[in-house]
Amino acid sequence: MYQKFSFSFNVPKQVILFFTVLLQACLGGTYSWSVYDAVFIKQYDVPAALASAPFNLFYVVFPIMLLFASKLIDRFGPRQCAILGGALFGCGWMLASLGAHNFYYILAGVGVLSGLGVGIAYLIPITVGVAWYPEQ
Repeated sequence: MYQKFSFSFNVPKQVILFFTVLLQACLGGTYSWSVYDAVFIKQYDVPAALASAPFNLFYVVFPIMLLFASKLIDRFGPRQCAILGGALFGCGWMLASLGAHNFYYILAGVGVLSGLGVGIAYLIPITVGVAWYPEQ
C-alpha cells in the first residue's frame, strides 16, 4: 500500500526522514492547548468547558479525518498530502488568531481546519518511515 514512495529528484532518505519528524513535531503544537485555557478563562470570562471546546473539537475532527487519510495518501501521494495538511493546519491557526473578535473563529480554526490538517498529515511521517525502514 505505502511501498511506492519515490521522488523525481535525488534527496537522501535521511533528509526526508528528518523533515517528516519535524512535520510530526509541528503537528503536535495543538497538544499545548492547556497553556491557552487559562487565557481564555481569564480574558473572555468563560467556563473551563468552553475554553477547552476548540481542543475537544480538534480531537473529534482529527481522528475522523484520519479514517480517510490513507485513501488520500494513496491517491495523491505523501508530498501533496503533507502540503495540504500543513496548509490546513497553518490556516486554522491563522483563522484562530482572529478569535479576539469572535470565539467561533477559534473553534473553526483550531477545532475544524487544524483538525483536518493534522488528520491528513499525521500518517505521512509514520508511513514513510515504515515503508523506507521496515526492519526498524
